[in-house]
Amino acid sequence: MVVRESLPPYWLFEEIAKAVAILLEAGGKMTRDDLVLKTTRLIGYQRRGSRIETRVRDAIEILEDIEAINQDSDEKVSLNPDVQVDSKLLKRIY
Repeated sequence: MVVRESLPPYWLFEEIAKAVAILLEAGGKMTRDDLVLKTTRLIGYQRRGSRIETRVRDAIEILEDIEAINQDSDEKVSLNPDVQVDSKLLKRIY
């Protein structure tokens, strides 16, 4: 098994943010740490190094900036159903 050490340079933060949104849509609420771990695995990594974790956390911040996620009082993050994540992320790219 090959273990990747860093994300390819062509992975846009918006693509990682979309992966985060897919996980929240499918899995419901989860803690940020669980979200980082599951996103890391979804994009093909078995372990999360500091660079990968930083990029995933930055992608989560993008979702916060576009108001696509909410955090409740027990520190769990959920997807805001009123925000069209795809169109907001595409606007950031183009």
